[in-house]
Amino acid sequence: MNLVEITVSEHHLKLRPFLLSIPKEFDAGAGLCLHQGRNVIRLFAWEDCHYVVKRFRYAGLFRHLAVLCGKDKARRSYANAVALLECGLLTPNPVGYVVRKNMMGWSTDGYYICEFT
Repeated sequence: MNLVEITVSEHHLKLRPFLLSIPKEFDAGAGLCLHQGRNVIRLFAWEDCHYVVKRFRYAGLFRHLAVLCGKDKARRSYANAVALLECGLLTPNPVGYVVRKNMMGWSTDGYYICEFT
């Protein structure tokens, strides 16, 4: 059983069910793959809108320790996008992020979600 941490932008609260489904959808190979590498980027449609989801993998002890020290990439991507918008810089609207954790509470993967522009 995996634990999930989720944060949704106040402007996108209706998308919470979509964000909760992302880990399972990714595992099933859903969405149009835009980039396949160390991280995977996929395009998803939800209620007539399109969203980009980037999955970060946290493999290895060093990565787990970095995440425990507050260096979670999905969370940072979301926070950085919010900060850019607050400074008046253009970036796709951040929707939220999801972090999946194992039974020990260690992050296994994270997902950053933004609007497709």
